[in-house]
Amino acid sequence: MLTLVVKQPYARTSSATRVFKRQLVLSDPRFLIGFSPRGVSVLPPLYFHNGIRRLKMKISALLVIIGLPYVLSIAPTLATPESATIGVTTSTEDKSIFSNIEHEAHLLSLLRAGDFVALESATRQIQGKFEIGSLSDIELRNTYRQFLKIDTQDLARIEEWKNTVPDSYAAHLIPGVYFKRKGFDVRGDKSISQTPQENINKMRQYHKIARTELERSLELTKKPFLSIFHLLDIARSEGSKEDSWALIAAANKMLPSNSLARNRFMDSLSPRWGGSYEEMRQFISRSKDEGVSMIGLIQLEAIMYDDMAETYLARGDRQSAAKYYDRAVELAERVGGDFRKDWLPFSYTRCAQGLETRKYC
Repeated sequence: MLTLVVKQPYARTSSATRVFKRQLVLSDPRFLIGFSPRGVSVLPPLYFHNGIRRLKMKISALLVIIGLPYVLSIAPTLATPESATIGVTTSTEDKSIFSNIEHEAHLLSLLRAGDFVALESATRQIQGKFEIGSLSDIELRNTYRQFLKIDTQDLARIEEWKNTVPDSYAAHLIPGVYFKRKGFDVRGDKSISQTPQENINKMRQYHKIARTELERSLELTKKPFLSIFHLLDIARSEGSKEDSWALIAAANKMLPSNSLARNRFMDSLSPRWGGSYEEMRQFISRSKDEGVSMIGLIQLEAIMYDDMAETYLARGDRQSAAKYYDRAVELAERVGGDFRKDWLPFSYTRCAQGLETRKYC
């Protein structure tokens, strides 16, 4: 049974970690605070006839003391509202890290360059954005998708990263996701009865490594949502409903508005994973009672209909299959984005194969 314990991160730090943090602050420009003039306090109304003369005298004195070039250089800063300046800075930072739906290979490049200080800085910023609510669960997942491209050399670099920053959340999350995916790759997509035992054994070996990394990461940040999301995958492959329920409860408490963990859990309730359509319907009803948004409920329904369509097709009932494929893709159109590609594997594959002639294909 999985014991889910999420600790407050960095409760205790070793001397080596403290030294590293000092190095981080001193060496990485992203940790430095930008200094700018404090601004000009608002002058009181000039009630006296000689007020303007006194103001001119003050300005003249300022020019003599600090020089005209400096005053001219700070003029744009003084003229710009503080909120506008902050907005521009935030926008630039966001573009550098989250430029598109898959995001640039920014973090992976830092890993391969061996720049663990900058890499740790960037991944902590990303996790921090998620934990304060300025980054969604889907955006967080998409950010880390670039690490699906890692190889054995990259794994060695990650071990160096761990040695440099023992309490790094991302340095444990990334190999956890890698070995989880590797386990599913070696298993293949055939039913369990058609999968060689050797493949199943290898999957379990990889998933054991993945579980160790992901469970370690749970202790290293306040909201390890992505770790829980990937542990749900492993629990599904092991057929552990008890673990799955514990994980989905933790994910929903951590991020009540999430769709990723709910969608993954919904998939684990399908008959092909040992569940039933009645269990799937009950979970939709339960999610509605918990206040899940309409778009979240639509996603859960679409996942169920997609699975139902494939079940009917396997039974040779093409008419019923087409009906449920239609329902699934109609709902997916309402969700938009990559939802269908990510969560409706059967209708997505059938369209790719040309087996559906519906308008959504």
